[in-house]
Amino acid sequence: LENVVVATGKFAAWNPGELRNCTTAAGMILGDNNYSAINCITPSIESKIEGARIEYCDVYDAKPFIDMARPGKGCFSAPPQFVDPKSFDFRLLPTSPCRGKASDGGDVGCRYTPEMIEMFTIALELRAKGVIKF
Repeated sequence: LENVVVATGKFAAWNPGELRNCTTAAGMILGDNNYSAINCITPSIESKIEGARIEYCDVYDAKPFIDMARPGKGCFSAPPQFVDPKSFDFRLLPTSPCRGKASDGGDVGCRYTPEMIEMFTIALELRAKGVIKF
């Protein structure tokens, strides 16, 4: 998965794969040692199996790495400074420590496109009107 925001609940991965430039609000569970988290923002990462690749991630909870999860190259722990997470706006403030810290020199976390921002704006408007729930 790439450029994904998981706004509620933990993201759980049980098959080989990769999370790249993702943001999760409640944490990640990596159940396979062939799973990678690269350039992600998450409060915590849990792994029951040794060897999950975790690089260039901001893992910022008080207990960020759980069980066998270990920080790899470029990982750090700092509050990400989201615009308004209570309203599901997980874009980064200009002062965010996640800016410029990704493996490619870009920002860590979801990289919002104009289309994504437009979709989120419409979804939040519909939510405020009671048309949709999330």
